[in-house]
Amino acid sequence: TALRAEVRDANGYRVPGPPTSVTFANDAGTLVGTNPATTVDGLATIELQSASVEGTATVTATADGLTAGTATVAFVIPVIKIAGPHRARPGRLVAIPLLVRGPLPIAGVQATGQFDAALLSFQRASKGALIEGDPDWQVVANPPSPGKLIVLLTSGLALKPLNVPTDEPLANLLFRVSDVAPDGTESPFTFTDVTKVVDDRGDALPCKREDGLLTVDSAAPELTVTGCDATTSTVTVRFS
Repeated sequence: TALRAEVRDANGYRVPGPPTSVTFANDAGTLVGTNPATTVDGLATIELQSASVEGTATVTATADGLTAGTATVAFVIPVIKIAGPHRARPGRLVAIPLLVRGPLPIAGVQATGQFDAALLSFQRASKGALIEGDPDWQVVANPPSPGKLIVLLTSGLALKPLNVPTDEPLANLLFRVSDVAPDGTESPFTFTDVTKVVDDRGDALPCKREDGLLTVDSAAPELTVTGCDATTSTVTVRFS
């Protein structure tokens, strides 16, 4: 990520000159570029390469005779997951969200879900709060057979960089609970596979499943993986 340090006066206006030497320091990740950097029109820049683990870096810019400036940068591993557990009364509706987190450039997601058709019946899929105002995104879900659901989210095969630091809903899957669902019983909704997470060229992004989360390496130099073999991830709907 590119960082910029600006020399400003007491009123907040940028001071274009004279050239000033600015020293950057960080406590995580790696600074890339000339350091100290010399301002041009009151602006000095440097890049920060993220660490290989999640965390937060604090970057400081200092210059002789000037107040230091600081900024924080969060290192976030992109994930796609389902949320649970859920509680629902018989005969009522229950929404199961598909969540994303992190800097995730994708053009589409295709996932397969399985559920107990005797207790849950699929109603519809809708955009989550993260994309509901974006007309490019489309959400389609079809049950090819009882108890199975294919969910497809596309952004018109145009790269959509989703950059969210916390879990945000990408889509919502709405189910109706059977009127005869016994009190206190549980029904699993299983996210069995994510078959496609693609970039703007239609290439699948390298991905792996760890602890029920799909981790996507969007910085990999070769986008050669055509799918992602996912271990089972399950949420539970409890009827009461």
